[in-house]
Amino acid sequence: MRRVARGRKEAPPAVIGAGVVLLLCLGMLLLKSAAAPAAATLLGRALNKLEQAEAYNLVIVEKGPGFNLFFEGRVENGATLTGNIHKFKLDILDAEGVLYIRASGTENWEEAGQVELEALQSFLVGPLAILHSQKKRFSTAVPGPAITLAEVLCKTVYWEIDRDEALVRQLFPEINYDTISSVSLGAALTEADSKLKQLRIVVQFENGVERQLERAYYLDYQ
Repeated sequence: MRRVARGRKEAPPAVIGAGVVLLLCLGMLLLKSAAAPAAATLLGRALNKLEQAEAYNLVIVEKGPGFNLFFEGRVENGATLTGNIHKFKLDILDAEGVLYIRASGTENWEEAGQVELEALQSFLVGPLAILHSQKKRFSTAVPGPAITLAEVLCKTVYWEIDRDEALVRQLFPEINYDTISSVSLGAALTEADSKLKQLRIVVQFENGVERQLERAYYLDYQ
């Protein structure tokens, strides 16, 4: 009896294509699931390093429609902030949660509330407080491309938060939250030891790029 050889049936191209797409999707999911813990670990290290830092230089830059604000100063003993808002010629001292202000070149300090400048407290919220408030969000962060800041190679991570989150209200108490379309944060961490080098918060409003509000913190450990 002659045996009849059975040839293998080739899968239709559509089935092969669907299989490739499925494998790619699964691969991307696996990469994302692996990247998220890595980004969370980096942020955890950065927070730990910042908690241990006794002193560092700090620059805060805020930009919005038709305005910009610039602070340059230093954090001492892990918490005391001193510096200057050059545009308004104001010296700043934030010690133990109390903000003091004086005109540059004068000697007498006054509490910010006494001179109706308590709104500056929200502008001077530091990167340590921000990272502390975001610890539960670290697991949602994703890695970004490497960048160079002041000739220092850095890794980057990004994450988003809800527009009604307490941090948004703490940092920007006077904006209209109903018009916010997204709030994103990005951190640049030194490649060598995962120290926080830059922290950025970007608030995007519903009517586009022209209504973008951004605040950036630059840290220098010297």
